[in-house]
Amino acid sequence: MPEVAVNPVNVAPGEAPQKPATGSDALTTAAAALTPAQHLPWWILPGLATLLLLIFAGALVASCYIGDTTLRTQMFTGALTLATGAAGYFFGSSAGSQKKDDQIARSTAALAVSTPPVTTVTRTETAPDSGVPTTTTTTAPATTPPTTG
Repeated sequence: MPEVAVNPVNVAPGEAPQKPATGSDALTTAAAALTPAQHLPWWILPGLATLLLLIFAGALVASCYIGDTTLRTQMFTGALTLATGAAGYFFGSSAGSQKKDDQIARSTAALAVSTPPVTTVTRTETAPDSGVPTTTTTTAPATTPPTTG
């Protein structure tokens, strides 16, 4: 069986690999990657909502002309429930929850492209009893030197 070369960065043969995005480009790229894709045209959901509200409004008007008081009571109760639900969404916790979700998405996108500065220190010492050199590498978050005032 012949060996197949693996292309780990998905670069076409003869094409130069792309440089990683930095700064605001990286933030924009990360935000775009975390934003869900729209699968429907923009008019589908508002059109569907309008159609359903028109059907409900027609049934509500029709229930006024039919002599059944139970049906009329149920239809007006349904209308009141719809109005309460809409008001609760726009002025209640669902709108706040959507704002919270948007803020978390923005924070996640910013964190995805930010890395803290680090300092790497490599020391080579000779052990006093054996004479063998020992190398120690330490990586830690970078600290800013104190300013003298």
